[in-house]
Amino acid sequence: MPVAQKLFCVEMPPFKELRDKLQFRIKNRVHACALKALNLTHSLPSGATVRVENYADWTIYNDIFVDGEYDPAISFALARAKKHSNSLAILDLGANVGFFSLRVGELLFREKMQECKTELILVEGSPAVFNKLNERLSGQPTLEGRYRALNGLVGQRTGTGTIYEFSYHGLISTVPRRLAKPERVDFVDLDRLCEAVPRLDLIKCDSEGAEEIFIPNYPELLRKTDAIVIEFHHVGIKYDECLRCLDEAGLTKRQVLVDKKIVTTELFMR
Repeated sequence: MPVAQKLFCVEMPPFKELRDKLQFRIKNRVHACALKALNLTHSLPSGATVRVENYADWTIYNDIFVDGEYDPAISFALARAKKHSNSLAILDLGANVGFFSLRVGELLFREKMQECKTELILVEGSPAVFNKLNERLSGQPTLEGRYRALNGLVGQRTGTGTIYEFSYHGLISTVPRRLAKPERVDFVDLDRLCEAVPRLDLIKCDSEGAEEIFIPNYPELLRKTDAIVIEFHHVGIKYDECLRCLDEAGLTKRQVLVDKKIVTTELFMR
């Protein structure tokens, strides 16, 4: 077989894989058009508004608002804030379009903690999703003046990395994907970002595999954190090393909130 033909055979993706990806893109576009036509907008009791624009939104909405995936972590943070200083500081790594932040605001309302001094620090790696995040949270009554958002990658302290944009934002990742659009984004130094915050009640980390880099790189940040809820992607990460670092930081109480085998959501507390 000629060399050029061999290279062509090696580099071309399998037909089935390419077909499946194209079918997924078409299906996602159809879902997005249908959901846009339905105009799925829900007003929460607090007065905040949640909007579902695509199938990724629908999936995350159900995880957070219907299944209450992060409620135990948020409730833990609110209880500590109520008991101690009536102030709440939360760092959200992988803020996506802001549903987690809206859930925090809603639970503050339910617990009658509207007067609680609240600071939400939101980090989102995707430039496209970051724009959506700001759009969705702008003017929300439960969050007004309570959050600041930054477009940046999590893990390393310095430098620039690549994030792979995808129309289905639930698949956006720093792992290369065919048919995805690569974007260069700076890493954010989380110690510097949270320098003025003496104590973090909660870190939420949904960084699509970057948790393995983030956890060992930020021991000081973890030491000043009372709880962290992490979505672990178990394929290819050093999970035991992550647990060791969390244990050394004093986050020794562990609760598995969601177990999907290769992906788990786990809460670690003091």
